[in-house]
This record gives sequence, structure tokens and C-alpha cells, in this order.
Amino acid sequence: MPFLDTKTGMLTFENGVCLVPHMEKAELLEALCEAGGNVLGEGESGALAFPACPAAGGMLAALCILWQERLRSISLTVVSVGQKTAPSAEQQRAFLFHCFAAKDPCPDSRQNCILSCEFGNITLCTDPRVGSAIGRLSYHEPVPELAAHSG
Repeated sequence: MPFLDTKTGMLTFENGVCLVPHMEKAELLEALCEAGGNVLGEGESGALAFPACPAAGGMLAALCILWQERLRSISLTVVSVGQKTAPSAEQQRAFLFHCFAAKDPCPDSRQNCILSCEFGNITLCTDPRVGSAIGRLSYHEPVPELAAHSG
């Protein structure tokens, strides 16, 4: 099973943790416990930080941002690539594109880019001075169900 379902935006880590667009906070807290994370002090921050989870031959840490008690976006930070626990910004960027099953549109310049998907957007930012890359999945607003019209 691929890490990212490019149609729905669902992320499935190799340890079984699954993050689904617009999932409710209670479900996210359950997934966080499943991942071995700490829910203490989570409070009303609107963000849940997951511990590093295995994906596509490396480790990614997810920061889930909630809006109105539902998952709205996920920022992914590369913790390791293969056996490298301190990968360069270029290695992190390549790994993120591999995880997203996408081709890097700017491999030479490593410019920030936005990939449009059915579920929303993936923004990939690389900072060579700091030596990091981050991927952020932003989900479209859910389409409200249309009420039946009586006429």
C-alpha cells in the first residue's frame, strides 16, 4: 500500500497509523496513542504532534492541524532516510517527493513548490541554509451534503 493515496489524501504509515482528511479530533487522539505518542497537555491548541513513524524506507513526524475539531492539514518533517538520521536538505526533499509519488519540478534549484491534487495541495519547502525540507498537505473544505429540495 502506498504511503499517500493521491486521490483521497489519506496517509498510511508502515506501523498501521492512518491519517484521513477531516477526521475528527477523537479519532486523531486514538491514532496518536496508537503511534505511541503522548496526549498529555494536548489541550485546546488545535495541533497534535505525532512521534516519528515509518514510511517508504524512512521516518516522518507529522504535525496535524485541526480546524473546528477536524484534521485540516498535516506538516511532515523528515526524521531519517534509510539509515541516515541526519539527511541533507536535498535528501529530505527527494525522500518527500518519493513518499508523495511525485516528480520534483525543480530538482536543480530546489525551489519551493505546490502540487495540486484531488484532495487539496501539497506544499514542499526546502531551506538549504537550515538543512531541512518539509511537506505540507492541505485539504480542501469538505463539500456539504446538499439537502433534498421539496418542490
